[in-house]
Amino acid sequence: SLHDDIRAAVGLELTTAAPALRARRTRDAAFREAVLTAYEYRCGVCAFDVRIGQRSVGLDAAHIMWCQAGGPDEARNGVALCVLH
Repeated sequence: SLHDDIRAAVGLELTTAAPALRARRTRDAAFREAVLTAYEYRCGVCAFDVRIGQRSVGLDAAHIMWCQAGGPDEARNGVALCVLH
């Protein structure tokens, strides 16, 4: 994983509890839906919005502060991104 190298490059400091968070934790399945709803099913960078019927295509939710760094599975810690971003 490149997470440690990227974290160091951008100066993200881990909290003292972070090493315990390195173990895989269960992701909240509602996170994606909450983030996409907050962004009205559009990319937060380019407003990409493609649908097949009612289903959004090529759009996903990403954590702003990674789960591995202690970021919460909450919409306020997410951004909707298209496949290009």
